[in-house]
Amino acid sequence: MKTACRLAVYLGTCNSAIRYNQAMCPLKWSTSHAVFVTEIDDEHREIFDVLSSVQKVLASRGPLVEIRKITERLTAC
Repeated sequence: MKTACRLAVYLGTCNSAIRYNQAMCPLKWSTSHAVFVTEIDDEHREIFDVLSSVQKVLASRGPLVEIRKITERLTAC
């Protein structure tokens, strides 16, 4: 079996085990994520903030319009 096929089979197996109704761990930036370059760390903090907002909206089953607005912020990071 080719490597790509093995990977697809492995991923398929893993995906079937995911529980989609389970709560996600909150995303919060910390110094453990730091690369110690101020500009990059600031960008990473913003990305974490946006992803945290996405989590909150998804968890509360917020409107699609709100999710779109947040994802636009993510693409602007």
